[in-house]
Amino acid sequence: IQHAALNDPDIIVVVSPVWRRMLADIFDGTLLAGLASLLWASPIIAPSRLPERRFDWLDYAADVVADHHREFYPWLLASLTLHLTITLLARRVWSASLGERLVGIRLMTYDGDPVRPWQTLVHTVAYTIGWILCGLGFLWVLIDPRRQTWANYFSRTLLVRDSYQR
Repeated sequence: IQHAALNDPDIIVVVSPVWRRMLADIFDGTLLAGLASLLWASPIIAPSRLPERRFDWLDYAADVVADHHREFYPWLLASLTLHLTITLLARRVWSASLGERLVGIRLMTYDGDPVRPWQTLVHTVAYTIGWILCGLGFLWVLIDPRRQTWANYFSRTLLVRDSYQR
């Protein structure tokens, strides 16, 4: 387990291990996939003119994005907006996404305080961008001595075990 000294030398917290982050992300990703599936099936956002799947999933995804973007992008935007809204609300209430809450980790500032609204927004957006870039923002924890993602650096937060509090 990695330890990180905050700005106050009297505060020591246990930074969340990578496996807990991954488990939380799997849960959050499953939740996003479920919500996206429900949106896909809704009559309001349902893409009605998408082609039948004739090839493997990668060819189908490329076909949908390239040739049917008018039907695909509203669904993608609605899915991401719903996911970001849920994550922002959960982080505001618990300082953790639903998956992070499930595995007992939470965000806090470098000072040991709960995250501020701007940090919640920056972390969530930076985290999403980090995943869009082939997961590089998340994989950064494997080489970073403080075990921080890009989102943590941009939002000036730490992802810590929930049982270790100030």
